[in-house]
Amino acid sequence: MEENNEIKMTFEQALAKLEDLVRRMENGNLTLEEMITGYEDGSRLAAFCRSRLNGLEEKIKVLTDRDRVAEGESAWSEMPVPEAAAPQGDGN
Repeated sequence: MEENNEIKMTFEQALAKLEDLVRRMENGNLTLEEMITGYEDGSRLAAFCRSRLNGLEEKIKVLTDRDRVAEGESAWSEMPVPEAAAPQGDGN
């Protein structure tokens, strides 16, 4: 794993590496030092995957909003509009 916390791989590669690491750790054949190193690497891989997913989710949201605007909708068009409050009392 890169020491500078910069992971240079695709999401799919990182996820596969994380899944393999979890399998090896669950197997129980690692030394304590290997388990600690594996936990550190796994934490970095999980954070990388989470970050990539969050970034892609935001990108999808931007593209979806852009498509709505292009179709004449606004990003707010699906929000429920509260009904106007009815007058209270008898008006006197």
